[in-house]
Amino acid sequence: SVGATLGARAAPATRGGGGVAGPELRGGDSAATGATNVVLTPTALPGSCRSTLTAKEGPEGVVGLALDFHKARRPAMLSPADEQGKSFAQWQKKWFEDRGVKVLVNAEHAAGDPDFTSQLIQIKAANPDILVLASAIPAASIILRQARELGLTIPIIGGTSSTGDALPKAAGAAANGYQSAWLAAYHPNDPAPANQAFLAKYRAKYAAAASGRPNYPDYFGYADAFVVAEAMRRTGADLTRDRFVQSVEGIKNYRGTDVSTIRTFSADSHTGNVVLSFVQVRDGKYQALNFQAALQ
Repeated sequence: SVGATLGARAAPATRGGGGVAGPELRGGDSAATGATNVVLTPTALPGSCRSTLTAKEGPEGVVGLALDFHKARRPAMLSPADEQGKSFAQWQKKWFEDRGVKVLVNAEHAAGDPDFTSQLIQIKAANPDILVLASAIPAASIILRQARELGLTIPIIGGTSSTGDALPKAAGAAANGYQSAWLAAYHPNDPAPANQAFLAKYRAKYAAAASGRPNYPDYFGYADAFVVAEAMRRTGADLTRDRFVQSVEGIKNYRGTDVSTIRTFSADSHTGNVVLSFVQVRDGKYQALNFQAALQ
């Protein structure tokens, strides 16, 4: 999505900016996994701007949920063994240790695994008080179901890659209470008129979209197209990389669309998102969780 390279800091939304013609909604070809399109390095490339959090900042917020909301002190972790999973696990472990908390189990699973029984048995034996996932859908759905079947009753939480309507549909009752990160202004089940208008527009254009769409990258990609348009408008006809970046750096408190979070950039910060919100599953539907993680 555009959001993977554009960048901004999420904050409580108030309409700003404006005057930019709305870009056409465009649907991607990705499956309905809800997976984030993140840069795996802890810092972005020179000159790049972002609207998604990095693999450093996202785990910091999830660790904040574990420690500050759940008051956990004996966490266990389960992550995919691919590059993204290892990066997220590395940062989660660091954020726990920086706050004086030891991770009891740091388990991994292979991409595409259909069975997580051995890892979950190991985790259960360690007697943690919370399980933190870095797994995406569909793995997260299977993990939830198998964890509850094995008698794990502790809270299970995760990142944006495990947030999407496909998760409660696949996990069923086992998804109840699952909490995960969310960066967009609204979650798909939010009854707010602005969100319902976006959903109606999306579904009318993409009637054959896979289950779980629109997901977080859809929300962010759409919103960030407005940021690109605004930066190009400010740059004018002499469009160069440097002038475009300077224009992005001048964007403050901007919302190009009602389903966008506020976008603020500066010369010192090309990633404006310092607030990470969370949602939880209740009776098969997402609802906002009254917790936000302030990031360093």
